[in-house]
Amino acid sequence: MRKGLKITIKIIAILLAVNGLLILIASPTAKFYVNHHGEDLVGRKIHVKHLRINPLTGTISIKDLTLFEDNGTTPFVSFEKFNVSAKLLKLLSHEVYIKHLLLTELNVNILQNDNKFNFTSMLDHFKSDDEDDDTTSSTPWTLRFYNIELLHAKVLYNDLQRNKEWNIPNLNLVIPGFVIGTDDKSEAGLTFALADGGWVNVDANYDVESNNFDAKLNIERFALSNIREYLTPLLNISDIEGYVGLNAKARGNVSEIMKTDISGTVSIDSVALLDLNNESIAKLGKLFIDINQINIENNRFYVNELSIDRLSGQFERYDDHTNFSTLIVKSNSVPDTTTKSEPDTLSAKNEKPLDVRVGHFELKNSNFAYVDHTLPDPFELPVNNIHFVADNLTTTGHNNAKMTASLPGGAHAMFRWSGNINDWKQNQNIFLAIKGLDMKMLSPWLVAYMGVPFTDGIFGFTSHNTINNSALNGKNQLDIYKVQVGDRRKDVDPKLRLPLKSALYVLKDKDDKILLDVPIKGNIDNPEFNYMKLVWKTLQNLLVKVATSPVRALGNVLGMNSKDLDFIKLDNKQRGFTSEQYHQLNELAQIANYDTSVVITFELQVPPAANDTIRHYYAIRNEMLMRYMTEQGVDESQIIITTNEQPNWKQTGYAISSEIRSDITIELPDDYEFTDD
Repeated sequence: MRKGLKITIKIIAILLAVNGLLILIASPTAKFYVNHHGEDLVGRKIHVKHLRINPLTGTISIKDLTLFEDNGTTPFVSFEKFNVSAKLLKLLSHEVYIKHLLLTELNVNILQNDNKFNFTSMLDHFKSDDEDDDTTSSTPWTLRFYNIELLHAKVLYNDLQRNKEWNIPNLNLVIPGFVIGTDDKSEAGLTFALADGGWVNVDANYDVESNNFDAKLNIERFALSNIREYLTPLLNISDIEGYVGLNAKARGNVSEIMKTDISGTVSIDSVALLDLNNESIAKLGKLFIDINQINIENNRFYVNELSIDRLSGQFERYDDHTNFSTLIVKSNSVPDTTTKSEPDTLSAKNEKPLDVRVGHFELKNSNFAYVDHTLPDPFELPVNNIHFVADNLTTTGHNNAKMTASLPGGAHAMFRWSGNINDWKQNQNIFLAIKGLDMKMLSPWLVAYMGVPFTDGIFGFTSHNTINNSALNGKNQLDIYKVQVGDRRKDVDPKLRLPLKSALYVLKDKDDKILLDVPIKGNIDNPEFNYMKLVWKTLQNLLVKVATSPVRALGNVLGMNSKDLDFIKLDNKQRGFTSEQYHQLNELAQIANYDTSVVITFELQVPPAANDTIRHYYAIRNEMLMRYMTEQGVDESQIIITTNEQPNWKQTGYAISSEIRSDITIELPDDYEFTDD
C-alpha cells in the first residue's frame, strides 16, 4: 500500500515537474518565436514584452504587445493585457471552448486609401496560406466563446482620400456568450464613447437553431459633422452641424432579413446646413420620430409621432438656378445608354404598395423665406410662425391637415387640406386664405409684369379648390382695399401694358374696395395645364375688359343690364327719345358720374344716302343727347357723339363704346389670346 502511494506521489510529482518545465520552456519559447517570427505568423513584425502559457490550465497571458505596419516601425495594433482561458481537452472532440477572454487598452489605427486598407497585406498573407492548405476536415467544429470583455479600447479610423478621421476613444465590448455550430443562444453587448462626448451601446441576442435575433441600439449625441466628408461628394456644403440620438429595436430572422421589424425613437437636434460661403441654407431646432414599426418586406412605415420644431430655410431664385439647385453636385458620369431588361413581372406583381401612417404630425415654430432675384427689384416674402398639424396621416386613406402662418405687417395665412395622397386626382379639397398683406410687398411682381409699383393697399385672397376625377374647380376671390399704384417705370419693359390706374379706379366701389371673383376650371391631366397661368390669364382678361369697355365693367358693378349699355335702338325718323331710351341714357349718365375718367362714345348708326331732312333730324337728336347728358351732370369732355352712315345698315340707333381717359395705350404680347371666360 505504501509502495503504491509512493508511486502515485512520484507520478504526480513528475507530472507537476513536467508541467512546470513546460511552463518554463513554453512561455519564453513562445515569446521568442513571436518576437522573431511575426512575419511568418501574420505577415507583420510583432513585439511582446510578456507572454505566459499554462498548458495545464489552458490559459494564456500576454502583456504589452505591438503589431506594426508593413514598415516595421509604426504601430498598427497594440494592447496592454490579453488573458484567455480555454478547455484544451475539448479540442479532442472538435470543440473550441473559451471560458473567458479579456483584452484591455487596445489601440487600433486603421487607414484607408481608396479601396485599400493598412491591413490589406495581412489579408493577402492569410489568403496565400489558405491556398496552400488543401486539407479538409469532415468533422465539423463547434466554437464556444463565453465572458468576452474588451475594455477601454481606442480605435482611430482615417480615410485618407476624404481626409476624414473617426476617433472612438473608449470602446467597451461585452459578450456573455456566443456559440457557432450548436443550438445554443448567443448574446453580445457593445459600448463605446464618441470623440465628441456621445455614446453608442448595442445589445444583441441570437438563436442559432431558429436564426431568430433581436437587437437594441442606443446612440447619444452623434455629431453630424462626422459625415460631412461623405456628403461633400454629393452636396456643395462647407459643413453640417447638429447631433443625432437613436434608441432602436430590431427583431427578425437572419434567413429573412427583409422581414425584420424595427421600432424605436430618433431625435435630431441643432442642425445647420452651410453652403460653400458658410451661409446657412437650412436650420432645424429639433426633430423627433417615434417609430411604431418599419418593415421593408411589407413596405410598411408606421410612426406614432413625427414632430419638427424650429425649422427654417430660404429659397432663392435666380435666372438660371436656385440656391438649392447649386447645392447638388453635378455628376460628370456618362449616362447609361444600354438597353435595360424588362422588370421581373412576378416581383412587380408581388410588390406591396407603400403604406405610411403617422399618428400625429406637427411642424411648429418654423420660418421660411422666398427670395426672387429674377425680377427688376428683388422680391422677398418671409413666412413666420408656421404651424402645420395632421392627425392620422396615411398614404392609404383620407387625410385632414391644417396650417397657419404669420406674414409681414401683421398679415396671416391659413391653409386646410382634405384628400388622399396615393390617389390625389380624386376627392381633393384645398383651401387657402391670406389676410391683411401690405400690397407694397408685391410691388416687384407688379413692376415686372405691368411696369408700375403698388404704393398703397391691403390685400386679401381666398382660394377654394376641389379635384374630382382630375377635374379641377377653383373659386378664388381677391379682396383689395385702398389700392394705389405709382407712375410707370421707364427702366422696365413689362410683359403687359395697361392703364392700370384707371382700370383699378373703375373696379373700386364707393368704399374704395375691390372684390373680384376669379373662377378656374381645367383638367389636371392636360400637359399644358398651369394653375397660375390660368389665374393671370383671367386677371388679364378682366383688366383688358375694364380698360377697353369701362361702361360694361361699371354697369356690372352697379347691377345694370349690359345689353342696355351696348345699343340704343331708334326709329329712323324719330326726333326725340322714348321713356325706355331715356332710362338707358340715365344709366349711362350714372356710370359717367360714378367714374369721371370714363369717356362714352355715341355713334349714330344710319343708312347711307339719307336726304337733308333726315340728316337734320340726326343733328337735332345729337344735340338733344348732349344736352340731356350734361343736364344729368356729365361733363362734356366725357361725351363723344358721331354719325356713321353704314353701307350694310341694319338698325338705326346709337352704338355705345367707352374708354378710360389715359395717355397710355393698351399693348398686349403678340401671343396674347383674349377670352370671354
